[in-house]
Amino acid sequence: MSHNSQLTTGEKQKAIIFISTQATMVHANLLSSFCSVRNLQCNRSSEITLNNITRLNNVGATCLKEEKPTEASRCLNRSLELLSDLSSALHTQPIKKTCPQHYFVKTLRSTSDVNCSSNEMEGMSFPQTPSSASVSKMLYIYQRSQYDEGMQTFMEPVVIHSMEGLSKDLYHTMIMSIVLYNLGHVNVRTGDDQRAAKYFNRAMVLTQVLDQYLDCTNSDVTIACKGNVSTVAVLHNLGHIHYRSGRYNDAMTTYERALAIAEHKFGPHHIDVASTLNCIGVIHFHMSQNVDKAMEFYLRSLAIRRAILGNHHPDIATTLNNIGRIHYMKDEYDNAMVVYNEALQQRRLFLGRDHLDAGASLCNLGQTYHQKGELDKAMELYHEFMVMAETRLGNNHRDVAIILRSIAKIHHEQQHFDKAIEYYTRALHAGRAALGDTHPEVASTLNKIGNLYFEQNNLDEALKAYERGFEVEKLVLDADHLNISVTLNNIAEVYKKQGKYTHVLNLYKRVLSIQCKHLGQSHPKVANTLGGMGQIYHQRAEYDSALRVYQKALCIRRAAFGHKNLAVAATLNSIGLLLYKQDLFKLSLQCFKESMCIHVLLSGKFQPDVATIMCNIASIHLHTGDENEAMNLYREALTIEREALGCDHEDVVSTLHLIAKVHLEQGKLTEALYYFQEALEIERRIFGNDSMYVAQTLSHIGNIHMQRGEVAKMMDAMTEALRINKRSGQADEELAMSGYDLYEISLKHPECAAVA
Repeated sequence: MSHNSQLTTGEKQKAIIFISTQATMVHANLLSSFCSVRNLQCNRSSEITLNNITRLNNVGATCLKEEKPTEASRCLNRSLELLSDLSSALHTQPIKKTCPQHYFVKTLRSTSDVNCSSNEMEGMSFPQTPSSASVSKMLYIYQRSQYDEGMQTFMEPVVIHSMEGLSKDLYHTMIMSIVLYNLGHVNVRTGDDQRAAKYFNRAMVLTQVLDQYLDCTNSDVTIACKGNVSTVAVLHNLGHIHYRSGRYNDAMTTYERALAIAEHKFGPHHIDVASTLNCIGVIHFHMSQNVDKAMEFYLRSLAIRRAILGNHHPDIATTLNNIGRIHYMKDEYDNAMVVYNEALQQRRLFLGRDHLDAGASLCNLGQTYHQKGELDKAMELYHEFMVMAETRLGNNHRDVAIILRSIAKIHHEQQHFDKAIEYYTRALHAGRAALGDTHPEVASTLNKIGNLYFEQNNLDEALKAYERGFEVEKLVLDADHLNISVTLNNIAEVYKKQGKYTHVLNLYKRVLSIQCKHLGQSHPKVANTLGGMGQIYHQRAEYDSALRVYQKALCIRRAAFGHKNLAVAATLNSIGLLLYKQDLFKLSLQCFKESMCIHVLLSGKFQPDVATIMCNIASIHLHTGDENEAMNLYREALTIEREALGCDHEDVVSTLHLIAKVHLEQGKLTEALYYFQEALEIERRIFGNDSMYVAQTLSHIGNIHMQRGEVAKMMDAMTEALRINKRSGQADEELAMSGYDLYEISLKHPECAAVA
């Protein structure tokens, strides 16, 4: 090689550097090509995975809409597994820039495990539904909320649509939030609220991050994300879990969060704001029956909906129904009817006459007419709804059972006992078919059947119905539930009529314990039970015990209602009777007079209770020797009873007997005979000729004829009395008159009716 071809040392070094650089560049190009191929494969794989995830979610959502929660759960859980795998893959790739997507990947990894803890739900428990008993208890909570409307907002599963224009990480985050949200709905449908809440909370972590990102991004991305789950929707579902479990304070907090977010995001005039206001109104309604506060939120919701939707829309009818319910609860029946009618017309217009929502408005109207006493119109609407419900839902549905009970109640009030039994029995069969044999509504129907038999004095059948209802309640309610106290009280009323006073007292004590625990010792219902106990102690001649419980009842009623109240007047009358029994006539007279003054002040003079108290005051005057004043009071009482009750009434008969016996004691046989004969004519009309009441009055008449020496008339009266007595299987000695207990028979004590 020539000298010119030789490389200097410097040139050699440059050549080495050049070759090394070229080799590095080749290696880098090869590596870059390899990475590009790998990333392309990875991107294609992730796109396929995202498509599969989307497809599985949408199939799951469809299954859920078709009430197939098992199939929905299978699809959505598989979708969640694929998302978790994809999250891990994304986390291993280099992130080219710091932006919200970096946080998306980390968030996905933390939310993919649904069993991780959540500070918001920590320490909270939710009702489970694995056993029949717990199912029934949870459903019983729903009784109070069955008339709430508009609480089902955001209750539908979400289908994923095309989200073109979004980055892969953003799309991935949105899909994850939707899948978790839909899994929450699956668990709501299967009754696992605790697990549902965990899914909803995982979804909310993502929706909050997305909200923050979308607040600072361009409008094109925001539009592309329109199909995503909102934080407001998730909060509505969490609030609904609290609501249907009866945790109204927690529900209120959750819905208020949803309202704040909706107003911040959309402004105060938005459909989501209106929906949330409606839900808050419902919660206020259930929190101590705060109906005025509830009305405030309903009206705000209605104003927004009218402004956005116009005056005619199904959502308008929803809020109108809730407003009508407030009027109904406040006894503003005319206002309720106006609102319910508007809701009915809108639902018929938009949903059709046979839609069940229109049927709900029909039922609401029927109840309003029922409360107004327009029973024929109420019955017409109830029957219209019943036909619709049986056609759409079948004969064995809860709504059918409810309307059958309403129809039975009208027949009951109209004294159509056979028809009432027929419809209560149908309601019982429908309720059992729809809800099972052990459900509180089944127990309630049995109680109503018991009340019906009780009013007909069919005590054996009444007791059977009450006890069957009690057996159901023991299975599905806590031992100290207030409804159990109602049933125990009804059973006690049967035993009272049967004279089983020891059983009655034991039951009253159990009722009192339950009421004091739930209502407090100063509640009017506690006073009612104390009053019942006082009557039993009175019957057992335990006057000190009776006076003690009556005085407690009087204190409670005066504190609750004031001094001028009919319940206070009734208690004063009872105390007056006890004081009379203990020969404390002056104090007894004071109680009777105060009681009568309250009745006259509040109800007027011409009503039966005033006549009863007059007879009691007359008895005191008889005992203290003032027969003229006693007779004047008896005659005034008789005038009041004839005016208030009509001539053919057993109270009129009782007072006629009292007047006749006073005349008899005074030796005025003609006057005594006149009043006994008048009483006999009424007894024949109202009790029949073969009644023991007729026999006893004939015996009194026979004794007067004997004293007057009218043997033939005496024989006629006594012969007929003996004939009736023998037919009734009574002893003849019961007709032999040996004198009259004027004071015992004249003291009247009203009985307690069964509790509905």
